[in-house]
Amino acid sequence: MSSVKRLFAESSSYFVGNLFVILAGFISFPIMTRIFSPKDYGVFSLAIISISLGVSLAKCGLQHSALRFYSEFNENNHSLDRMSSYYITPIFGVAVVNLMLIGINAVILATLRRHLDGLLLKLIPLIAIIIFIKSLNNLIEVFLRAERRGVFFNVITVLNKYGSLFLSLFIVFFIEHSLSGFFTGMAISEGAILFILLFSYRDKLDIKKISFPFLKESLSFGFPLIWMELANLLLSFGDRYLIEYYMGSSAVGVYSVGYNISSMAQSVLAVPLKLAIIPIYLSVWTKKGEAETRDFLNSSLNYYFLLGIPIIIVLSLLGKDLIDTAATKQYEGASSIIPYIIFPLIVYGGYTIFASGLFIHKKTAIIMHITLIAAALNLLLNVLLIPRLGLTGSALATLIAYLFLVVAIAERSSRYLKLDIRINSIIKYLVLSAGVVYFVSAYMITRPSGVRSLLFRAAAIAILYFAGIIVLERDIREKAMLFMARKAG
Repeated sequence: MSSVKRLFAESSSYFVGNLFVILAGFISFPIMTRIFSPKDYGVFSLAIISISLGVSLAKCGLQHSALRFYSEFNENNHSLDRMSSYYITPIFGVAVVNLMLIGINAVILATLRRHLDGLLLKLIPLIAIIIFIKSLNNLIEVFLRAERRGVFFNVITVLNKYGSLFLSLFIVFFIEHSLSGFFTGMAISEGAILFILLFSYRDKLDIKKISFPFLKESLSFGFPLIWMELANLLLSFGDRYLIEYYMGSSAVGVYSVGYNISSMAQSVLAVPLKLAIIPIYLSVWTKKGEAETRDFLNSSLNYYFLLGIPIIIVLSLLGKDLIDTAATKQYEGASSIIPYIIFPLIVYGGYTIFASGLFIHKKTAIIMHITLIAAALNLLLNVLLIPRLGLTGSALATLIAYLFLVVAIAERSSRYLKLDIRINSIIKYLVLSAGVVYFVSAYMITRPSGVRSLLFRAAAIAILYFAGIIVLERDIREKAMLFMARKAG
């Protein structure tokens, strides 16, 4: 099987699981925006962001090391003891870091208690518990990715998402109608998933096999990436803290609605790519060398833009209808930020390809530096633009910072592995997407409102766009004809 076919096969597996996760997001979205006010939804968003930041710190970059070093352990046929060291060492490291963070968190909480929102303050103990459990879950899930156990990964991911969603909503509706009730359900669900994951690896976890030399090597590789991950989170979510400071929790709630819809749309495509492609191109590099790795990444990037560009166009033009259908009038205005957000998010979704040269050559410090600069740029632009332009200013800051990040990383990565960005194909996809969306919106629906109308337009756009792609792209047309001939034969 070619590397591109492996990417489609494995990313398709992740896509199915991720699609169920995103569906859960679309199920919860209208519920959350109806049971919680914009202020409560804003505090909810800040709590979720705080969990993401805490989990990133707690993992200390060890999840990146687990993914990077698995192929070396596995390809070199290490003994069972050595593989046990591979599994138990990062788990031990993450657990120790978590305990340290709990102590640091207690000191910070005592110092800043007077300056925190009362509702957010009540959630902090639950947030700390979720961070501890979720960081371990995320690490063990990386083991599944490294082993390419996509089906089990999907089962765990979907089970966690829906278990957390339904348990949290059950507690909110029938036991405690508050954000505390929601996060209690999340903590219980995460704990159950951790038990399942540890049980599945019970034969491979031997505390006596903790390897401090391997832990040191893992931290050396992964620690620079923790700052990259934190910077990514600040780049993605730091604006919410500044919006809270300048405009209040209600504004955070409105902004989060527009941002979350854009993020869910991006994750349909970007998350399966991210989960599947890194182990594949590391394996191709190890086994087949630079030339084949470059060809594989060039093809993957072109297919990514083929699928990503219509998402940008569709959400930019139909985002208002989606928000009007899914949320209440309290969240009017959220659609205005979508075009500024979905474009850079989709472009950034190809980051695992753009940065491939840096990952392969273990130049993670470069990624860290660029991402920190981008995060600082985003925060600075938010400080300058929010007082002048409000939520639009924050969205514009996100656009500028993300584009800087992608261009800078792509340029530095190209010094180690130069990729071919096919500009003509990008323009082709852009024109075709815009034309199809305009045609469907202008001529096929006379009263664009309601869920059925949105679903019909989405289906019509998808059919017409891919029909156009088959006509315009010879390579895809030939593959489509070959596939149909095999089915017919």
